[in-house]
Amino acid sequence: MSDQHDHHRRQLADQEASLRLIEQRKSAFVLSTDIPLQLLKEEQHTRARIADLRRQLGAVQVPTLPDPVGDFVGREPIIDAVREVLRTSGLAAPISSIRGMGGIGKTQLAYMLGKQLRDDFPDGQYELLLYGSTQPLAPERALQQIIRDFVPAAQLPDDLPTLTQQYRACLHGKRVLILADDAQDEVQVRPLLPPAGCALLITSRSHIELEGMQTHSLGTLSPVEAEKLLRQICPRIGDDAPELAQLCGYLPLALRVSATFLKRRPTRSVATYLNNLRDERARLAHLRDPKDPMLNVEASLNLSYSALPPDAQQTFAQLGVFMGSFPLEAAQQVVALPDAEPLEDLLEALMMASLLEYDRATERYDLHDLARAFALAHLPDERPARLPPRRLLCPAIAYPCR
Repeated sequence: MSDQHDHHRRQLADQEASLRLIEQRKSAFVLSTDIPLQLLKEEQHTRARIADLRRQLGAVQVPTLPDPVGDFVGREPIIDAVREVLRTSGLAAPISSIRGMGGIGKTQLAYMLGKQLRDDFPDGQYELLLYGSTQPLAPERALQQIIRDFVPAAQLPDDLPTLTQQYRACLHGKRVLILADDAQDEVQVRPLLPPAGCALLITSRSHIELEGMQTHSLGTLSPVEAEKLLRQICPRIGDDAPELAQLCGYLPLALRVSATFLKRRPTRSVATYLNNLRDERARLAHLRDPKDPMLNVEASLNLSYSALPPDAQQTFAQLGVFMGSFPLEAAQQVVALPDAEPLEDLLEALMMASLLEYDRATERYDLHDLARAFALAHLPDERPARLPPRRLLCPAIAYPCR
């Protein structure tokens, strides 16, 4: 942020504070005719100065979040809900979290929110890439990044308490949106809580809990939205969109991978590609684009899987034999880890990593179709004796998969 912009912001904050004092003084008079002429002139001058400063600030370029992809589809309900939270004003800055599995579209959703909220945060929008699913950025480094945007020549300490104070001082009196993208846990994001007037938006694969934060779980696209996305990227998919969307599990990343793959290869038959995806064992191998390492569903899932402790990894792999949702009792008959933690703790770890879903109404667990394919690929060739073949699983344990 430029020195000129920072100077104008300080002036604007001073003028707005002066206006509040004037309004307080005016409220002391019962009748408007009793208000001194000098006070009214002072108010008029202050309002004019505020308007002028706001025009000058409008001419100064401020940082914003990147635009979302041009073919962004759906998500209207969660966009409306998060936008309302982030626009809330009060004694503390509003905090909202978007949580979901890898490839579900959390970052693009955050970019869409940033685009819609630019006028609400005239002092800028800042994206912090926290790399929570790979090499988590230390909170000290994250704070230093933001502070240097405001004070490029600042000599910054390394201790967290002092950096936190400087961070909040830089944001005081400003309207700034902070995006903490791909957060690991509470320890990483708690120091990023901004002062009142600002807002914090968090995306994460993990389940993060902060006081006053509203969490929104992001699911897959609806069939209609998924088919629309496929056709927008690659129109020739046409009538094959419903089956392709289903084979992609309506996961935005998988949909984008498949549609982009076909768009870049106009001679590749859609029917042949669909036939390749029908083989569940080979599906993930076809949901990647060699020309773009970012378009790789298996790599995205592997980030969450690799962060799990060994017992949780083995549990996840063994759960891949379920053809649908399952209750705890079924998992207890299938998972064979004699020296591991209690199974419910391992299932909770998978849920916290957004690799496993739980429906409280039915008390059943479930894996996304592509997560299930990933799990099966990591199932060892020598299965535990109690683990039946997948095709025999449901009848064998008398718990129907749904």
